[in-house]
Amino acid sequence: MKTAGGSYTYGSLCSNCGLQEYQWGKVMVVFRTDEDITITKVNNENPQKWGGVILAPFSKVTVKGAVSHVDGLVVARELVTNGANQGGIQYHSSMYTGPMECRACKDGCD
Repeated sequence: MKTAGGSYTYGSLCSNCGLQEYQWGKVMVVFRTDEDITITKVNNENPQKWGGVILAPFSKVTVKGAVSHVDGLVVARELVTNGANQGGIQYHSSMYTGPMECRACKDGCD
């Protein structure tokens, strides 16, 4: 869970979680904020694609064109794209299929 807006790469969510590009329903990021969120990638970062669901119902979410794919569903107040390849971003809208539980945050939580 993230409680602040800002710029996020998929690899920056959790430094030791072993995130991969194709998680297919195994990752959901919840943004509890109304601040703007930017989804981007770092050059040569692996994974380059965003493999999880983005739940940010109160935020404007901007997806940078360099991301190329968002495999999870995106729920946002507003969704926009910009940057190179912005017209080529693919949204696959895979649903989250993991457990829904409240627990203390570990690495990667604000």
